[in-house]
Amino acid sequence: MYLTLGFKEIASKANTEENKVESEITAMAREGIVQARVNRKQQIVDFIETDHHGSGFTLNSNTLQLINTLEKQNARIASLANKAARMDTRIKLSENFQLK
Repeated sequence: MYLTLGFKEIASKANTEENKVESEITAMAREGIVQARVNRKQQIVDFIETDHHGSGFTLNSNTLQLINTLEKQNARIASLANKAARMDTRIKLSENFQLK
């Protein structure tokens, strides 16, 4: 099983620069942290499921489910933060707030 992600998506999720993704993933693969194949031309990384335990990063259905859950929670948090910011702006611009 593979999980393929683009450099841009990885950079966004890892809070790093897109031009650092290849070297960081390559270093992690060299250290045995992940099993991955980097495609510089297409700017994608294929994360490869491993069958061994004790080293490496195993992508299985539980890991993928966890990733999906975290992504949904992050999206919900971002949505709530945007909603709070809009409400804050409306309050600050309201007549009642301006009079105080």
